[in-house]
Amino acid sequence: METIQMRTIRYFVVHCTETDTTKKAQEFYHEDGTPKFHYVIDRNGEVVSLCSNKYIINFGNVKSKEALHIAYIGGINNEGKHIDNLNKLQQEALLYKLIELSHWYFDVTILGAKDLGLSQHSPCFDVKEWMNNYVPDLSLDKENFSMAA
Repeated sequence: METIQMRTIRYFVVHCTETDTTKKAQEFYHEDGTPKFHYVIDRNGEVVSLCSNKYIINFGNVKSKEALHIAYIGGINNEGKHIDNLNKLQQEALLYKLIELSHWYFDVTILGAKDLGLSQHSPCFDVKEWMNNYVPDLSLDKENFSMAA
C-alpha cells in the first residue's frame, strides 16, 4: 500500500467482492494486511472504511492511482455463479456514499471495475445504467445507515 499526501481522484470504481453474501467487510484485506478496497458495503447497508482515501489500491491499472474503490459484498450466488445480488440496503448505501464522496472530489467519473478492465464480472450490473435509472427508496429508514468514513 503506497501512501501519498495529496492525489487527484478522477474515478469512483464500483466493485462487487465476487464472494457469497456471508462475508463481512473486515475480511477484505490481502494476506499482507493491505486493503482490497477503500470502502465495503455490508449486506445491512453499513459502509465500512478499510483505509484512508490517501492510499492507492493497486489493481495493476494506471487509473487506480486516480481512483477510490467501493465494493458491495456479493456478486456470487450459492452455486458460485456471478449474479447481481446487490440488495436494496446496499443500493441505498452505495448511492449515498457516492454522493458523499462527490462533495469532496469534483469532476469524477463513476465506473464499474469491469469498465476499467479490472474484472470480467465485477460488479454484476452496469454502473452507468444504474446511475441513470436508480430511484432512491425514500421509505427506507436512513438512520439505520452507518456512513463510517
